[in-house]
Amino acid sequence: MDTYSKRKSVKTTSGINIVAGVWLIAAPFVLAFTESTDALWNHIVVGLIVLILAAIRVNQPANSAWMSWVNVVLGIWLVVAPFLIGFEETPLWNSVISGIVVVVMGAWSASTSPATGRPHAPA
Repeated sequence: MDTYSKRKSVKTTSGINIVAGVWLIAAPFVLAFTESTDALWNHIVVGLIVLILAAIRVNQPANSAWMSWVNVVLGIWLVVAPFLIGFEETPLWNSVISGIVVVVMGAWSASTSPATGRPHAPA
């Protein structure tokens, strides 16, 4: 894959994670689970971090691959948190499905990162 294609892939996958982050922030209000404070704050805090990291990735695709790996970890947290914390059905499924999206897009973004252009040290 050439550098242009890699940059485009990072921007697309990170763009999807921006949407996922916005959705995670909005979901407690849209799906009406604001009474469940653990689910509410988990969605808002994780959504905000995913959103910020993905937005940085869109603007700096060559120098920020580690941010996509952080989003992978956050996505895994979204999948397991409902079972550890004890979310009700609606926030549980929203968290699991959103988490899968964040994991897949984060891993794809990280794995297709363009080279930074810095030369490698001799072995």
